[in-house]
Amino acid sequence: MNSDDRDAGTSNPASTHPPALPTAQSASGQPSPASQPMPTVPPPPVSPRNPDAADALSEASEHAPRVTPPPPLPVAGPAGPLATRFKTPPVLVATAEPALTRMLSFALEQLRLPYRLLDSGPVALRELLEMPVSGQPPIVLLDVDLPGVDGLAILERIGFQRPDAFLILVLSSHADESVQVRSLLAGAVDHLAKPFNVRVLMAKVQRWTAMSAHLAGAA
Repeated sequence: MNSDDRDAGTSNPASTHPPALPTAQSASGQPSPASQPMPTVPPPPVSPRNPDAADALSEASEHAPRVTPPPPLPVAGPAGPLATRFKTPPVLVATAEPALTRMLSFALEQLRLPYRLLDSGPVALRELLEMPVSGQPPIVLLDVDLPGVDGLAILERIGFQRPDAFLILVLSSHADESVQVRSLLAGAVDHLAKPFNVRVLMAKVQRWTAMSAHLAGAA
């Protein structure tokens, strides 16, 4: 075997690798930009921690104003101040006038005071004679102009049979002196002539409620 044969039979380590692909060239004979490797973009430099800046930020947060949350809104309770302080018996409203009934009902509801409506003279008289009263005297708003039995007759009957059982306020369309004197002498705590100021009346009711509770405590 000659040397040429030996050379041909001997494998060349370089010949085992595939031949390199030809480099794409542009029309001018230069390598194409697409064939060139993409440049590597280095990551942004990380600046070292500045201890002075961190301390300044911490100091600023310590001296920042503290925000105080607002207090919760008060929740309205199911009863008004009078019902909270006193166990009030219902206010008895004795009148047959629809407009007066609506006005007094609305005003008492605003004060959150319980009340009962008596729409005629016989009904009011029967209720005041039979109603059990123990402790705090109920307040009665008694209209003189009641059908069947007028309010002054009811007042005089209650004053005779159940004195001091109720705190009665007389409401009357008569403003003359004789009617007022008759009401007060029969036992009424007050007399208001129509038309009256409902705010003044409710102020009196609140005052009488406190007086009624005081009388019940002293008894």
